[in-house]
Amino acid sequence: MREPQGTRLLAIRLDSVVLNPSTQIREKSINPEVVKNYREAMRQETQFPPITVVPVDPTDDSRGFILIDGWHRFRAMQELGIDYTDANVIIEADPNRYQWLAAQGNRTHGLSLTRKDKRRVFRAYVKAGEHRTGKIGKAKVKSARQMAKELQGIVSHRRLPDWMQQDFPSVYKLMSEPDATNDEPEQPFGKAQREKARAREIMIHAGEVKSAFYSLTDMELRSQIRQRYSFLQLERLERPESAVQKDYDNDDF
Repeated sequence: MREPQGTRLLAIRLDSVVLNPSTQIREKSINPEVVKNYREAMRQETQFPPITVVPVDPTDDSRGFILIDGWHRFRAMQELGIDYTDANVIIEADPNRYQWLAAQGNRTHGLSLTRKDKRRVFRAYVKAGEHRTGKIGKAKVKSARQMAKELQGIVSHRRLPDWMQQDFPSVYKLMSEPDATNDEPEQPFGKAQREKARAREIMIHAGEVKSAFYSLTDMELRSQIRQRYSFLQLERLERPESAVQKDYDNDDF
């Protein structure tokens, strides 16, 4: 994953910080009960980690900062009338990455993520360009397995292609193209591809069943099998084997 351009610890004024909800991945940015607990802990001089911000202008700190991580801590300090706080200032020029930076902070501490929050983390990951690998212009899309690993439990590698198809269809299209990712060629990609792979496997086994069925010369045994496994429509097997094989060869899988 791409690292921020740099980070430094700085004491900043709380009134220089801008709260922009679009940088957050939680459905509810502020939980009043958490703010209350933090406020009481701060009164007891409990030490909290620095908040995380990005400068509005990377070349001029006087223009203020955008809060990335630490909303509950920030609100608790505001209510206590604290003027200054330590902050990790991340140098990041791309606003498309702000939400992903916030998501990374929320994965290591704070409230647990809801299902909707996890979906927002996934979207932030892709919008930040973390799904790509290699240099710009020659970048490829990472495999579903690699993306799921980097997302650390947000979504499984089997489920991720379905999310990608729904949220970023153009990226999904790239992922499903040959040589577009690091996935093994035989790995089925996405729900539709997994269904087709499963159908192919069924057809292979169906062919084996047909061959075994025709090897039986006892018509009574054939009748018993046909009755017991009627859902397989084995009555079709009474046709010449060449006709059955033709059906198998022409199945569009």
